[in-house]
Amino acid sequence: MDNPSSSQSLAIDVAPSSPPPIVASVNDRIRPLLDCVDRLRHLNIMQEAIQLPKINDPQFSTAPRLCLEYNGKSVDVDEVSVADAIILATDEIAGHGKGISNKLLTLVVKKNGVPDLTMVDLPGITRVPVQGQPDDIYEQISDIIKTYISPQESIILNVLSATVDFPTCESIRMSQKVDKIGERTLAVVTKADKAPEGLLEKVTADEVNIGLG
Repeated sequence: MDNPSSSQSLAIDVAPSSPPPIVASVNDRIRPLLDCVDRLRHLNIMQEAIQLPKINDPQFSTAPRLCLEYNGKSVDVDEVSVADAIILATDEIAGHGKGISNKLLTLVVKKNGVPDLTMVDLPGITRVPVQGQPDDIYEQISDIIKTYISPQESIILNVLSATVDFPTCESIRMSQKVDKIGERTLAVVTKADKAPEGLLEKVTADEVNIGLG
């Protein structure tokens, strides 16, 4: 029988705490992929029409984080200075005249609760070059637009004035070349107060093919 007055030592093996399975999965499998995407983005491979996924990081605060990426640079900006920063970046990329460039100027916005979405603001269609623009300005702009509206995963947003004839509108005609039935085309109509009569019929006409509304 053990002596009740004697002391006993109890050895307990305490294993180091391991992270929850979902955290381990993120660290081991997902994080390397995210790092790889970031490295590819900094190599500017999207300029070669290679699409990279946009990924939200839930660790960001509620305040948006803004960053401009262009010419291999990444510049942090805020909501107050972003407009001026875009103008300076545009001048650096395309010059101070009225020329255009197919180089990307990317504004990255990271914030909790916002959708994972990439929006591409394309140049307006110009048929007749103005002073300082090249003679083939229309062809340059058309090529840029086609590059971004052709992929099947792209949604095409047409901004139309209510005062124009939709079926003959240049942007609608370009959309129809890559999306014949309009299954990934939608429209925003401006100046609706200038021509309210028959606007619904114009938007829903079969020859317009705005399938998404």
